[in-house]
Amino acid sequence: MKIFTQILLSILMISNQIIFAGTTGRLAGRVVDDTGEPLPFVNVVIMGTTLGAATDIDGYYSIINVPPGTYEVKASAIGYNSVTYQDVKISIDLTTTIDFQLSEASVELGEEVVVIATKPLVKMDLTASTSIVGDDVISQLPVAEIQDVLKLQAGVVISGGNIHIRGGRSNQVAYQIDGVPVTDVYDGSSVINVNQNSVQELQVISGAFNAEYGQAQSGVVNLVTKDGSNDFNANIQMYSGDYVSDKTDVFTNVDDLNPVGIRNIEGSLSGPILPG
Repeated sequence: MKIFTQILLSILMISNQIIFAGTTGRLAGRVVDDTGEPLPFVNVVIMGTTLGAATDIDGYYSIINVPPGTYEVKASAIGYNSVTYQDVKISIDLTTTIDFQLSEASVELGEEVVVIATKPLVKMDLTASTSIVGDDVISQLPVAEIQDVLKLQAGVVISGGNIHIRGGRSNQVAYQIDGVPVTDVYDGSSVINVNQNSVQELQVISGAFNAEYGQAQSGVVNLVTKDGSNDFNANIQMYSGDYVSDKTDVFTNVDDLNPVGIRNIEGSLSGPILPG
C-alpha cells in the first residue's frame, strides 16, 4: 500500500509539472552600487503585481513564475536612490536579465532614476528554434484569427486548414493553452480556438524542444491568454468582403460584387470588476 501511494504521488507531481509547463518567464539580475560592489537586501518589485524579491549577499535576485508581458521593475533600498526600468519584456520559458546600479541618496532628498530597458540581441537561454509574438505585435497585424498569425511565422504552413511545421504532418504538432494540452487525439488539431484579442503571447517552437514538451514531432504551438488588470481596455474590429470567381457558369451571380456581403464584427472589453 505504501509503494502504491508513493507511485500515485509521483504521477500527480509529474502531471502537475506538465500542466503548468511553458506559461511563465523569469526575471533575474544583480544590484550594485556606484563602485560596482554588490548591494544585499535590495527590494526588486515588478510594479502592478505582487511579484518581487530581495537581493542576496552577493547582490543577485531572481523572480520566477512571471506571466508574459511588459512591466516596470523597481529596485529600492534605504539610503539609495531607487531605480525603475520601463518596458521590461517577459517571455514564456525565457529569463530576462535586468541589472541595477543604485547611487547613494542624500539625507534631504532621494531621487528616482527611470531607465528604458533594451531588448538583448541574443537570448542566451534560448536553445530551441522559437518564434515569440506578443499582444503588442498581434494587435498591429491585419489578421482575423490566430491561425493568420501562425502563418506569418518561419517554418509554418497552413494547407487545407491544417497546420504544418518544418514540413511535418499536421498530427505531429502539439498545442497548449495556458500550459494545458489541447491537442485533439483523433486528428492532431487543436480542440479549442482562441480569439486573437485574448492572446497575451504566442510561442511557436519548431525544433529542439525542452523536456517539458512532449507528444510532438515537428513543432509546438503554445498560447498564453491575458490576465485581468486594473486598467480598462476596449477593442472593436470589423472585417467585410465578398467572394470573387470567374467561374460564372458554376457560381451564379458570383461576378456581382458586394463589398459588405460578408461581415464579421468583433469586440472586447476588459477591466476591474470593482473599480477603485
